[in-house]
Amino acid sequence: MKEKKKKSGHKQLVFICALLTVCIAGTVLFQMNGRAEEEETVYKETTVQRGDLVVGVTESGSMSIGILSQTFDLGGGSQAANAGGAMMGQSSAGSTSKTLTVEEVYVTTGQEVEAGEPLLKLTDDSVADYRQELSDAVTTAGLNLKQEELSLQEQELKADYTYQSNLTSGSTAQAEYDAAIAKLAKSVTDAEKELAEAAERIAELPVEISDKMQELSDTEDDSQKTSIQKEIDTLNEELEKLNDNYSTLQLNVDEAKRKQTTESITARQKYEEAMLNYKNAANLYAIDTNGLDDTLQDLQDALDDAQEALDEFDAFVGDGTILTEYADKIMSVGYAAGDTLSASTAMADYADASNVTVTVSVAQEDVSAAPVGKAASVELLAYEDQKWEGSVTSVATAASSSSTVSYNVTVTLAGDVSGIFDGMTGNVTFVTKEVDDVLYVSNKAVITEGTRTYVKKKAENGSLIKTEVTCGFSDGVNVEIQSGLSEGETVVIESKVKAS
Repeated sequence: MKEKKKKSGHKQLVFICALLTVCIAGTVLFQMNGRAEEEETVYKETTVQRGDLVVGVTESGSMSIGILSQTFDLGGGSQAANAGGAMMGQSSAGSTSKTLTVEEVYVTTGQEVEAGEPLLKLTDDSVADYRQELSDAVTTAGLNLKQEELSLQEQELKADYTYQSNLTSGSTAQAEYDAAIAKLAKSVTDAEKELAEAAERIAELPVEISDKMQELSDTEDDSQKTSIQKEIDTLNEELEKLNDNYSTLQLNVDEAKRKQTTESITARQKYEEAMLNYKNAANLYAIDTNGLDDTLQDLQDALDDAQEALDEFDAFVGDGTILTEYADKIMSVGYAAGDTLSASTAMADYADASNVTVTVSVAQEDVSAAPVGKAASVELLAYEDQKWEGSVTSVATAASSSSTVSYNVTVTLAGDVSGIFDGMTGNVTFVTKEVDDVLYVSNKAVITEGTRTYVKKKAENGSLIKTEVTCGFSDGVNVEIQSGLSEGETVVIESKVKAS
């Protein structure tokens, strides 16, 4: 009976242990299931791409489109037309009394044009009237010039007759002129001689000094050494003075030659003036000829300007259809049918593709990354995954007024800027480091285990393959893949999210 009781107690102990094991296991499973219900793994696919990775200073700003203005500017024609004076009925300012009237405008704001396309048409009557006025100005200016030439010839003949009749009396003036020329020539000769003598002495002195130095070395007598040393010192002083004075002597030669040139002209002028003063009719000659050439030149200039104005008008207006001057987008049109052209209003403003800029504010600690000439990349919010290249064209030297010290940096874009509009917002990156034409994936797709890195690559059957890769440069968002993947392959980004 005792043995049965012992066996019964042993069975009870085994049962209790088994029960405890089941309870513990259930608790663990319950906790694990609870955590599993709290989080779940999600996968986002991303493609291995090829491109450039860039790290730098990034700031935002607004785009600015430069403007090229096509204006109505016949300023030369206005001045030339004034040559006709009161006969033309023009204002003292020189503008013509006629105007050019717009008949039709062929372009609109926002239109892309090529140079040489029709811009606007002027009325035939206004073109004819304007051309006639310019043509009349040419005729009048030509008549005025011809009359002045005849008058000038007559006055010059009279003055020249008086001049020639008294010219033979100028023997004294001739002698003075010859003496002045001879004196100037002698000054040059004397200066050159002095320079040559100095050069010769400079060449001799080192030899003499060397001889004295040898003599000093060979002499044992102290008194002789002292005497020789004094001679050496004297020779050195002479050489030093000559060297110091040599450039002055050279300047003296140059100055003498300059004076020979300039004062020869002056001497000639004095000779001619003396000859005129020697004549009985000198004062009359001066009065008769004073300003004649100036008046003639003024009238010739007036004729040239009048002709230039007419030529410019014909080239500019032609048959009345004015053509576009630039090839780009029309930003604004200054006229409508019925308007008259004015020099103060542009006929059309064009977008300047060579002057598309964006100005950003760069903090003082980053401005060293954006010197003038530095390459920069620009991305516009309006165009995702599209990038423009440019370079820094100006950096403000004064800090912008804000709570932090920063400087305005202007970047000018290069390449095709046809899709960019004034005021668009863009991000400018001043590159501090970049790698070009590399494979890359998102940083989030890379798994690090110790010193090795992996990605989960999606196979053709949809399964995920853990693949070891070699990583390189990272821009903080994407990382360079140096080996392990090919362009176009799909990898996944694994992340944990709370279950709903």
